Amino acid sequence: MCCNFIFFLQTMILRQSGSLLHFWQAVTPYCVPMSRTVKYYAGKQKSNSQGRYKKKRNSPIYAARVRRRKANARKDVELSKKLENAFETPVKLMYEEPTLQSWVFNMYYQRLDIVPLNSKIWNSEIRKDIIHRCVQFTLKKFMLDRLPQKNRGEMPGGGRKPWPQKGTGRARHGSVRSPLFKKGGKAHGQGKCFTIDVPKQVRKMGVKIALTAKYQENNLSIIDTTELHSHKEEYLREVLKNWPLYHHEGELRTKVLVIHTAEELDPNLAIAAFNMPNFDFLEPHAVNTYDIVNKDRVIITRQALQDLERRLLKPRTYIHFDLPDKVPMPLHYEGFPENLRQHPIRGRDEQVPRSPYWKYKLAHIMKSERIPGESRKHRNNLYDTEEVENIRVPEELQKLKLTRLQRDWFKSRKL
Repeated sequence: MCCNFIFFLQTMILRQSGSLLHFWQAVTPYCVPMSRTVKYYAGKQKSNSQGRYKKKRNSPIYAARVRRRKANARKDVELSKKLENAFETPVKLMYEEPTLQSWVFNMYYQRLDIVPLNSKIWNSEIRKDIIHRCVQFTLKKFMLDRLPQKNRGEMPGGGRKPWPQKGTGRARHGSVRSPLFKKGGKAHGQGKCFTIDVPKQVRKMGVKIALTAKYQENNLSIIDTTELHSHKEEYLREVLKNWPLYHHEGELRTKVLVIHTAEELDPNLAIAAFNMPNFDFLEPHAVNTYDIVNKDRVIITRQALQDLERRLLKPRTYIHFDLPDKVPMPLHYEGFPENLRQHPIRGRDEQVPRSPYWKYKLAHIMKSERIPGESRKHRNNLYDTEEVENIRVPEELQKLKLTRLQRDWFKSRKL
């Protein structure tokens, strides 16, 4: 039994690894002689391995592999020499931002100047999915909401069973206010609001893409001024014949959108275009993707162009404000290092709100209490606004600051 087990163990180990052959040849003479099967497996594995390696070294594939390894090693050495000063030498950019320009015209389509355009706006990637989202956002905003209607439980009456359950030959019913009856309740009569929500940054992206499309289609024009010599509609129609617009039987068929600032709009132009259905005006803060896509030609004034680019390039900001005579609150931790005295996010000034809920965060910094006369440092200064350790602010300044904050917050919500 013992001899059979040792024979089995020798055979399994030699099948797995021929490197233990010498160990077993040295050990087995002292316990059990090595069997013929063990010698057969050991000799076969050893002879096969030696023959395989000899055949490998003499084959042309092995020689080609060695040559390829040497060539790769040589290339690695050359590449390492080239990359020794790679971080010190300036990198040459393969891509350069394109220089975008546009002609500046007057109202009579005469060239006056060339204005540069920002490539971050006018060279955006055309994405139809973003355009679709922004157009749906604008259209569904003007859809009428479906008003809720009363269901069978909200209708008056109908508490009595109209006829017995059996015996009449008619269908069974429990109330005359069922949706099956005339003057009954409405099934699934809940209201619905069709508006969808699109993030502000996506809406900005949609305006950039729409403007880029108009610029690439050559349907964008920059004008110097909107000055018109007459307020007559016929005069405006004669002026527009100088522009590359489509007219049919004297009527303007090309839809035109004029983007202007409030100061730049000439009253003569506004009166002359009042009855023209295809001639619309918009200010930069009201520009949206739908109005740009819906029009055939977009005309922008110079000042409106600057205002529009400033709005579209404005990063996401929060409302930061500081009261006129306010200083940080006194710190009571003496001997603390400077980095521990500061707020981890907002620094020293912990009163700066970071959200639109700033109305609820002004209570602890807007104190309108009067200081008693004996504790005043200056008799005429009721609130000690000049003192460093006091942060009280007069009530008039509070109201002014509050209205300014409301105005700034409302403006920041626009495009």
